[in-house]
Amino acid sequence: SAIPPGCGCAGKPTPLLLRKAQQTAVASGPQRLSVLLLPRQRGGRAQISMHTEGRVRKRWRSNSLPGTPGLHDARRVVTSSGHEYERDLLFLHALAAALYAIEAFLCYALSDTFGQNVMLVVSTVAAVDGRTVPDVKEILEISMLGLTLMYFCTATLHHILVVLPKISDAYMRMVNDSCNYFRAAEYCVSAGIMCIIVLVIVGERNISTLAMVLTLNIMCQVLGVVAEVHKSLAMHFLGWVPFVVIWSHIFFQLWIAYGLDTRSHVHTVPLVIFPLFLTFGVVSYLGVAGHVKNYVFVEFAFTVMSLLTKTMLAVMVIFVLSETTL
Repeated sequence: SAIPPGCGCAGKPTPLLLRKAQQTAVASGPQRLSVLLLPRQRGGRAQISMHTEGRVRKRWRSNSLPGTPGLHDARRVVTSSGHEYERDLLFLHALAAALYAIEAFLCYALSDTFGQNVMLVVSTVAAVDGRTVPDVKEILEISMLGLTLMYFCTATLHHILVVLPKISDAYMRMVNDSCNYFRAAEYCVSAGIMCIIVLVIVGERNISTLAMVLTLNIMCQVLGVVAEVHKSLAMHFLGWVPFVVIWSHIFFQLWIAYGLDTRSHVHTVPLVIFPLFLTFGVVSYLGVAGHVKNYVFVEFAFTVMSLLTKTMLAVMVIFVLSETTL
């Protein structure tokens, strides 16, 4: 139903509008106002959206509200207890950016001490005496700590951008809409690099296989964000397919290269990193399925888990490089 002309204001919704929102929350089921969106300008019309239990229940629009430009800056994340999490969430991103920057500097400083370069190859075929035989060519040399530095720099850039004033407004709108395109974009790069690091450690050197893993990781992240946007469990479970393919190949390559030789420190890397990667899928499922009523807690979980997983992989890379020649 339309808001009567003049019942809006430039800073916050009127008591009449809030009363309508609360009445709709009660009528729609549980009496919990999980996310309240303040007025904002979109296409020349001010609108107020009210989320109950993580889903939009009702939306009012008006073409005649005065003084509405700029109201999108007043959007907040508010739970039923009245606590505002926007400042806490942005502080966590700023803290994560600082920690990632420190870890990137440490990787650069340790590159001379623990640096190991690995040669990547491409497999082709060649004709020898009328017969076709495999031909392996070395084409690219990579640094293990250099790759670690790359994903730390990617994560640092992501978290710095999120806390910038204009971008943070867009980020908080995504959180209110229960999705995060920024995180998906970062994971397309950083998670792919991390999978490559694990694969190289367990013995994979074919650049074609590594490129396939990068592509599968992008597919996984895209399906994940689509599942968040549309709250689709079908898309969520479809995103597990590339994830399972990636890690199946990692453990298959580990078996080929090292078998059951537990004396090698290489085994510890996938055995530790795989459960951490698995946790991201579980958190994503809880958010998509609606088991976590406020998406801001999903964001907290992703940010903390990402920091833990990236740090753990860097520590294990340095440990393996100090003990083993790849």
